[in-house]
Amino acid sequence: MHISMKGPAKELPKGDDGSYGTSITYEQAMDPAMDVLVAWEQNGRRLDPDHGYPVRMIIPGYIGGRMIKWLAEITVGEKESDNFYHYKDNRLLPVQVDVERADREGWWFKPGCVCASYFSCCSCCSYCPSLCFHPPMHYKSARTDSPSP
Repeated sequence: MHISMKGPAKELPKGDDGSYGTSITYEQAMDPAMDVLVAWEQNGRRLDPDHGYPVRMIIPGYIGGRMIKWLAEITVGEKESDNFYHYKDNRLLPVQVDVERADREGWWFKPGCVCASYFSCCSCCSYCPSLCFHPPMHYKSARTDSPSP
C-alpha cells in the first residue's frame, strides 16, 4: 500500500494535471517512529504561503522536495504515485547518465535512483546527500493515527 499526496493542479508546467506529487509506503506513513505529519502551523503560527499554507506534509528523514506544500489531496492505493514529479524530480543518477539517456533507458523508474530519503543511499549512485542540521521547527499537526487534531 502507498500513501500518495499532491499539491494543487496547474501549479507546474509538466505532468497530467500540473500538480507536484509523490508517495511513501503505508508502513512509513503509519510508523510512529517516523512522525509523518500534516502540518498547518510552524513555531506557533499559521504556515506562511512560502511554507505551504494552508497545510503541508512533513516527512522526517526525507528531502524537502518530497514534503508536499499547499497539500490538495491524499490518497491510499496499491501503487506508488504516478505523478510526473515523483519520477522526474529529486532523483540522483550516475554522472554518465544525462536526461536523454535517462529517458531512453528508463533510469527515472529504477527504484535505486530514488534519493527521497536520507536514511538510504541510492544503489545506482556513488553520491548520497549529507544531512544538514537546522534548528528544530515546531509544527502543529494532525497525527495519522489520531481521530482529531
